[in-house]
Amino acid sequence: GRIMMPPAYLIFGPAATGKSTFASQAPGVRFIATVSVDKSGTNEFDVPRLFLHDCQRVVIQKVPQCKSPCGWLRLQKSIAYWTADAECKTIALDHLGGIQKILMSHLIATDPKGLKAMNVIHGGYGKAWDMANAEVANLLNWLDLARDAGKEVLILAHSSIKRVRDPEIDSWEQHQIDVHEKIVGPIHQWLDLAMYANLDRATIEENGQRKAFSTGERVLHTQMPRSMAFFAKDRFGLPEKIDLSYRAFRDAYERRPTIESLRAEIDAIIDKMPTEWKGDKGEVVVRTGIRDHVAKLTSVHALLKMRPRIEARLEKIEEDKKAAAEEAALDTKHPKVGAKLPEPKSEQPKKDVKE
Repeated sequence: GRIMMPPAYLIFGPAATGKSTFASQAPGVRFIATVSVDKSGTNEFDVPRLFLHDCQRVVIQKVPQCKSPCGWLRLQKSIAYWTADAECKTIALDHLGGIQKILMSHLIATDPKGLKAMNVIHGGYGKAWDMANAEVANLLNWLDLARDAGKEVLILAHSSIKRVRDPEIDSWEQHQIDVHEKIVGPIHQWLDLAMYANLDRATIEENGQRKAFSTGERVLHTQMPRSMAFFAKDRFGLPEKIDLSYRAFRDAYERRPTIESLRAEIDAIIDKMPTEWKGDKGEVVVRTGIRDHVAKLTSVHALLKMRPRIEARLEKIEEDKKAAAEEAALDTKHPKVGAKLPEPKSEQPKKDVKE
């Protein structure tokens, strides 16, 4: 059967878009501030938090029962501390860029030769980043223990524009999470949701040209757009765009589609298809075969990927049917050159009728 786990989700975007405000609205939220107190985005919120960095200027709540100067160990202890807190419902890590700096400092401090650069420590040749990748896997294990205890996990991050290279198509620029690929890679795979936060945009046509402008509304994007302008991931089938508030997100999450509802939607689409038809390569496609294939899918994520494919197949069938009908009507009105015309009916001579 299905295993229901508290969601693990990430919100990234430009600075000052409201990411920390969103996190502060979560029920029972407990922050882990991975940056110094003077750079934290949570200072104005009356929420429990732990700081991983010391500060001599103000009194801050540091990690209990952890005197180690190692920020990476403090991070582990902080997650364990909030996991054991019965009033904690959501653990918010603010932010992923700070976690990367803490991890880099940890790896540099443990280099046997005392070197100070990521490209040369621990033997060089990228070995330090491979070690970072393994440490991130440990971090995700710590967070999974928190989820096992019923805590939601929310990670905040900044965005940056990076160039994406794809061997099948031209490269393009995309808003992505602003950390090293060795760190963000395993996090991508682990997350249930990765949402891009920014000001909403609209377009107008002026002097024959389309121009984009900001509406001023702050929104969360849950789906990667066709333009692939930003990264996003969604395993729950949420709306493509949600207001940047925890209440709006929670409402969408509670109304997320289930396996049963998705199968019912897909079955309704399949019912509109003919019993059989010819595919793109001339092969015979049977409707029952598609239905049997859908019945084998056992996850919401798989059904969400299948639904647009079946919708596109139905649209193609209807377009081909319409094109065939138009071609048949055209052939009737204007026969093709060389086509055999129907012979006119010969009229039989009328016989004289004797009165």
